Amino acid sequence: MEMKKPDWFILIERWVPEGMGEFGVTLPFLVGALALKAGDTRLNSSHVRTLLEKIIASPVHGYVTEVSWCANGSVPLAVEKRDGAFFR
Repeated sequence: MEMKKPDWFILIERWVPEGMGEFGVTLPFLVGALALKAGDTRLNSSHVRTLLEKIIASPVHGYVTEVSWCANGSVPLAVEKRDGAFFR
């Protein structure tokens, strides 16, 4: 039985297929969306750190999650790919 994917992963995974962006979800949007769902209204850098720690500590089997700079260099993006897709 497949484990339920975490909310952060679902947002990243569905972002491009749902037509929300060309490459991936921005890290600020991802942090804000997850905080809003949790009822947090006052965000700070600890929310970013907590999310990144969750991504590192609980990877989704069969996928690699990468945080990189947007092509225009203005914001970091979070993207997911199947294991090995980064090396093909």
